[in-house]
Amino acid sequence: MGSPQPAPATPPHRAGDRVIALGGKTRQLLSRRTGSRLSGLAEDINPQVRGWINYYGAFYRSELYSLARRIDEHLVGWAMQKFKRLRRKPARAWEWLADVRQRAPKLFAHWQLARTTDNRPVGAV
Repeated sequence: MGSPQPAPATPPHRAGDRVIALGGKTRQLLSRRTGSRLSGLAEDINPQVRGWINYYGAFYRSELYSLARRIDEHLVGWAMQKFKRLRRKPARAWEWLADVRQRAPKLFAHWQLARTTDNRPVGAV
């Protein structure tokens, strides 16, 4: 009679559908917040994003990369609404976000998922 063995970890069901729903939740968190600063947005969404990463990342890490991309798309949209110089210029908004990511790589929790270089993963593939 040894010590009881822990139950095997079971993955959350249907993560793909849930991760898609999380993208919509992200849109709600970021929409119409042009009065906020970028650091304020990070403070608001990082706890939730960290929770999603911890929960889904254990079993469905690859699903989180599309969620991270979607969060970045919402951040680009936020920047295009916030800054007049970026309006109707998505390429410049993406450059702006890349510059922010370069200067403050730990600002958003989802930027910790994978280091990228020009939308390509770094390291062994």
